[in-house]
Amino acid sequence: MRDMTATQADQMAEDRSPGQIPALDVFRYRAVEMVTGRIRTGERSGASRYEVRAALRRVGLEVEHLEIVRAASVSPWMAPLRDAWQARARRRRRFARADLCEGIATLLQSGVPLEQALSALASAPSRPFVERRMLTSLRDRLREGHSLSEICAQFPEWFDRFDIALIEAGQRAGDLATTLTSLAQYHQRAGAIAQKLLIALAYPTVLLIAGIGVVEFMALNTLPQLLALITQARQEPPWLSVQLVAFGQGLAHWWPVVIGAFVALAFGLRALIRRIPSGGRLA
Repeated sequence: MRDMTATQADQMAEDRSPGQIPALDVFRYRAVEMVTGRIRTGERSGASRYEVRAALRRVGLEVEHLEIVRAASVSPWMAPLRDAWQARARRRRRFARADLCEGIATLLQSGVPLEQALSALASAPSRPFVERRMLTSLRDRLREGHSLSEICAQFPEWFDRFDIALIEAGQRAGDLATTLTSLAQYHQRAGAIAQKLLIALAYPTVLLIAGIGVVEFMALNTLPQLLALITQARQEPPWLSVQLVAFGQGLAHWWPVVIGAFVALAFGLRALIRRIPSGGRLA
């Protein structure tokens, strides 16, 4: 398989036509196995309730209850909130996504078919319930004949456009295992870089807040008493001490603005960390 850089994968993601992967609703179902009579529950994506019922019937399940849990279409003013939530979910699951890709790649390299690999990972009790439910949905859609990249596009809270483009490239090249291994390493590096940057920024931030607190305490308690004694002795108070007292009183008077500035700084640093992909460059 020829190497693909992050820029090439990003370009492939941008070049995809939105109509290639249709937006589907996600339904939660309770069904009965026609052969054994056992109750099965899970989630399934589809364009309509009829399509979901038909798809489940083809795999031997008779639906008893079906409800929508995530709609594909949202109002325009809700779209930014949805996108922000999905991006936040992907960041929180960065290491889980890396572990997932690595697990699938290991099974594929061992000769296990993709469908069985997804089933094995979905049945692992050590994985969180949300992850096992997502893997089960991936496996069910795979049985219907959809490609892995198309299925992953239906879970934007797990996979972004870069992931989908890289998976599609691996499928076309016939080396999905190597692609998933590279993707796992990609997200592992991204998480490590973000954590190191967060730690590096946290220490000076704590020192800055502590320093401002000490200066504020001295400016409001210690220095005014000292300046009063100097003034009573008919001496000129030090210029720096006077400025510190004025600074402390200003902070005490404008404390909402100061807190707002710190909050804005925190959000700015957080946004900077979010823009760092695994390659170590700003997006």
